[in-house]
Amino acid sequence: GLVRKTHIELLVTTGKKAAALYEQYIHLDLPHISLPSTSAANAKMRLEELVYEYQKIKEVL
Repeated sequence: GLVRKTHIELLVTTGKKAAALYEQYIHLDLPHISLPSTSAANAKMRLEELVYEYQKIKEVL
């Protein structure tokens, strides 16, 4: 499939629901990071907190 034909180093989901669905239905042998939702409806975090969380991507790559 697509994953085997490409060089994917990391799978990132945004939001708790996306992370739960990934863990329940997708079975890939890839590193996975679950980040806070980007939805304005769930805007509970300050910008500084979001930047801190999203920097985890750089640490893996």
